Amino acid sequence: MADGPFYPTSYKYKNEKRSQFVRGNFDLLGRYVVSASLRRDGTDKFFPSKKYALFPSVSLAWKMNEESFIKNISWINMLKTKSQVMVKLVVTI
Repeated sequence: MADGPFYPTSYKYKNEKRSQFVRGNFDLLGRYVVSASLRRDGTDKFFPSKKYALFPSVSLAWKMNEESFIKNISWINMLKTKSQVMVKLVVTI
């Protein structure tokens, strides 16, 4: 354990970068996976009225190895295809 007093402080520097994100996955019928995420990035280098940008993303995956026409092929353990869409939104905060 540290000795001496503890003084919690907060510092703010120029060119500071901040990021937060949230992500969720949903498995549908054991064959499809829908994934969505939202990332929020902020920096002091952006314009003063536009310090943050949002990056939403959605993807859909298909577990083809769960389909009846592939299930009986012994050398295929996992076969999946995935498609993803991502956009950038600039938010004034």
